Amino acid sequence: MRYKVKSVGLFVVLLCLCVPGFAQFHLDTSGTYLQIRPTQGGNVLAEMNLAEINCTYTAVKVKDKLGSFHVRYSHSSPLSKKVEILSFDHTSIQFITNGKKISLIQQPHTDNSVALHFCLLEDDTTHNHWHIAFVTQVSEHFYGGGMQFTSPQRNLRTTVHLAEENGIGRGSGSINKWTRIAGVNGKEHSTYCPVAYLMGRRAGFQLSGHQYSEMRLTKTRLHVDVFTQEVMLLVYDPHPIQKTNSSPTPLHDFSARLWHQERLPDWALGTILGVQGGTFKVSEKLNFLLLHGAHIDAVWIQDWVGKQPTKYGSRLQWKWQLDTLNYPMFMEFRNELSEKNIKLLGYINPFFAQEGSYTSEGLQKGYFVKNELDETERFKFGGMNGYMLDLFNPAAYSWMKGIIKTNLIDNGFDGWMADFAEWYPIRKGTRFMTTAEQHNSYTVLWAKLNREVIRESKKELIFFNRSGGHEVWKYSNMMWLGDQMTDYSLYDGLPSVFNAYVSSAVSGLPIVHSDVGGYTSVKKTMIKNIIRDENLLKDWLLLEAFTPVLRTHEGILPDDNVQVYDHQNIAKTYARFTQLHRVLLPYFNEHLYRFVGQVPVWEETTYMGKYAMHWGPDVILGLDIDPSFVESNMWRWMTNEGFLADETLPGQRIAVLIRKGSEVEELVRALK
Repeated sequence: MRYKVKSVGLFVVLLCLCVPGFAQFHLDTSGTYLQIRPTQGGNVLAEMNLAEINCTYTAVKVKDKLGSFHVRYSHSSPLSKKVEILSFDHTSIQFITNGKKISLIQQPHTDNSVALHFCLLEDDTTHNHWHIAFVTQVSEHFYGGGMQFTSPQRNLRTTVHLAEENGIGRGSGSINKWTRIAGVNGKEHSTYCPVAYLMGRRAGFQLSGHQYSEMRLTKTRLHVDVFTQEVMLLVYDPHPIQKTNSSPTPLHDFSARLWHQERLPDWALGTILGVQGGTFKVSEKLNFLLLHGAHIDAVWIQDWVGKQPTKYGSRLQWKWQLDTLNYPMFMEFRNELSEKNIKLLGYINPFFAQEGSYTSEGLQKGYFVKNELDETERFKFGGMNGYMLDLFNPAAYSWMKGIIKTNLIDNGFDGWMADFAEWYPIRKGTRFMTTAEQHNSYTVLWAKLNREVIRESKKELIFFNRSGGHEVWKYSNMMWLGDQMTDYSLYDGLPSVFNAYVSSAVSGLPIVHSDVGGYTSVKKTMIKNIIRDENLLKDWLLLEAFTPVLRTHEGILPDDNVQVYDHQNIAKTYARFTQLHRVLLPYFNEHLYRFVGQVPVWEETTYMGKYAMHWGPDVILGLDIDPSFVESNMWRWMTNEGFLADETLPGQRIAVLIRKGSEVEELVRALK
């Protein structure tokens, strides 16, 4: 007996035939295997075992704490003993496997990729979970996954499409046993900005949409688990430039297809000084650094709304109105910055403190996220309580845009950090599929809101965000890596920045940068203290001086961490790095925009160890590089004091290598 494809399938087939420029791929079968080729008779791009495809209802349990989520379900890998093919024409296939009647049809996409649409041929709306497996080669390396902190290479790892808080320690390091007890340790796959996309040498794979998914790589399989009723999965043929390139990083057109990169103003690719404390303290810190020769393009005052102490450290007042007590004479302060050609940046997030005039209005109008009983949900944010904006409510969305315009733009801010967005609640059971999709899409909607505010203002403003996911690149052109520990721990300290840079670049994310010096410090009795010291700060300054955005952060314990304005010597070091960053602007501008769509901004290099990456042709950035691997006739070292040298300084762990005779060496030598 033959089964007919649903009407949507017939429409897709017709659409494929009449869309100009759509290159139809060729499907072949061999036993229970389906092979995808770019052309008839071409090499196999991807291969899947139809017996390993299944669609069913799967019960899911979810626990969350402080923006981190623990999702549990049965990870079974089905393998049918028999696959019955119902129809096949090299462009689509209908078959029965694991008791399910399934349709797989090509949809229009690009000339080097194919969109595969999976759906049931039955009137069954109870299913929520698909399992699909692709054959992989043992020697094939996969990269991507969005902003990944543990490793840019995803082999033998699980890439989870779930935006969430990192946790503290990310499940590793000496702090892990304490953060695990507190329930805030995070996991090795935790990320603020996941992208369900992996690129190998032979093919790339991407899930289209915001659904919760896991892409698990074993030695011989890429297992894809996705919670949705119909699956849209893209398979990429790597960019032709990759065929003759010996670089270990896969090259492709993923960025070119998706990147929404607007050229940033030069001041945004500059030095941003993160300081707090009110009008007079901020001015005092700024002037001290300027006196010692620092070049500063913008001052970022996240505490413009005021601060409050909590058991986790100093937190901000989320009332979204200027704190006139600590920032008196604000417009005079703003004008003084303008006279020095220094921009002013602020801070915003979609949370509201438990008390405040905007909070009262939001509660009255129903603008905040509700719980399962349709009551306004009160969140515990770590030492403070409050509410979360319901971005899916058009009236609340518009209301928030007005708050930003009134309190940030009208007060003279030139931009802001758009923080958080990964806390949207996920429900268990039958509501998991839809609420997980809303959770992931919330992060992108938050970026969209901030982008719209800037466009509507018709001013030269910027924002930078940490949270995102599928298609966040349409709205954000500048991101940061969220909260790192103020140490050298592998999964959550300075080394994790290298992994995030490479994976973000491969995944097509926009310009990314990190908090210089890290953010998360720990100072608790009976627990190992983790506080930023001077050498870590200098190492982090060295790294970020060679990236497009050099932005400092005082951290969650500003009085305990070493700061760039603490004394004369560190101020002079900071000044040298700001001047260095300034002269590198032509290099940043050339290589940020010139190679978009051809090569990632940062490329992993195995030449010098695990934590090393190329930044354009003239710079290698690394951690704990063995000097014996460095060809001394090719490279010069940059010290964490900001000087060219023949070797690193004692205690210096970040290595920056500059190609001899290069444009960068010329720029650095010209620095006075």
